[in-house]
Amino acid sequence: MKSSELTSVGHWRPGAVPPVFEGSDLSNVIAQVREPVHVVRDAHRNRIGLVVGGSVVTPFPGVDLPTSSSTGSFRESPVLVVTKEQVVVDGAAACTTAEVEAATRLKIDAVEAALAELRARSDRLSEKSANRRFEGKLIVQADETIPFHVLQKIMYTSQTVGFYDITLAVIQK
Repeated sequence: MKSSELTSVGHWRPGAVPPVFEGSDLSNVIAQVREPVHVVRDAHRNRIGLVVGGSVVTPFPGVDLPTSSSTGSFRESPVLVVTKEQVVVDGAAACTTAEVEAATRLKIDAVEAALAELRARSDRLSEKSANRRFEGKLIVQADETIPFHVLQKIMYTSQTVGFYDITLAVIQK
């Protein structure tokens, strides 16, 4: 298989630990068998390395995430995707993007219903496990061509259901 046939599964976002690229450092990372290890590429020096920690953002198919110089990290959270065609909440289509764009109100009922169901599932899991509780975190992946007023409606609607900690997924420059 040629390297030109390989595709990325996502974009790694740094955590607290920097990646390593040298022999003994690589051995130390490999020894951490119970930790998630990511393979990363240093494009500037054309080398491959490993890193423990951080997270991988996997863009929804057909969504071109905008780039940003932000270096913030985020925890794994439910994902709401805004493509050019549809709004997807936790993997299920909620409504079309055209419906959101055409709406005259900030609150979008179909998105609110999908997020309310997501929250209800989280609340049911919280009742069964003392270690889990609803934290109000949501990751929004939106195609870079989506107008801000569409995202504004999505974020407003998310907050009506209790998702106040909203992270906009981007590709780090």
